[in-house]
Amino acid sequence: MVLQAPLSRRLIGFVMAGGRSTRMGTDKALLPWEGTTLLDHAITRLLAVTADVRILCGPTPRYADRNRPLVVDLEGETDGAGPLAGLAAGLASAGDAPGVYLGVDLPGVSVELLSALASIDDGDAVVPVTEDGPEPLCAVYRAACSAPRSSAW
Repeated sequence: MVLQAPLSRRLIGFVMAGGRSTRMGTDKALLPWEGTTLLDHAITRLLAVTADVRILCGPTPRYADRNRPLVVDLEGETDGAGPLAGLAAGLASAGDAPGVYLGVDLPGVSVELLSALASIDDGDAVVPVTEDGPEPLCAVYRAACSAPRSSAW
């Protein structure tokens, strides 16, 4: 794999690793993957796109040993919210900077795809769509996604 120079200093990478892994029975972020863990693999992918990579760790701080900033879920946003709690915490952490979000359990996502998503400046969210449908845990979200908008349907 050829690592590319970071695209933007304003872009923030977020590894979504806050799940409870209840179906797995063990922390899936720490599962082995190609000589490392799923968490370390995701961090490496995002570091190829931006130098600012943070870990969305859920309601309690964990993974401090990875020497990356940890972002905990916002108070009151965790009960049953799933990945949306992590997304909300990431948006709050990012301020006005766009964030590229990568689910820890998506090891097949390439640096090229992450770079391509991050390079698209149109829209509040850039979500790839596969033959299986949208993949919202491999996407770019901007600050506008953090507040509901009224709509004149």
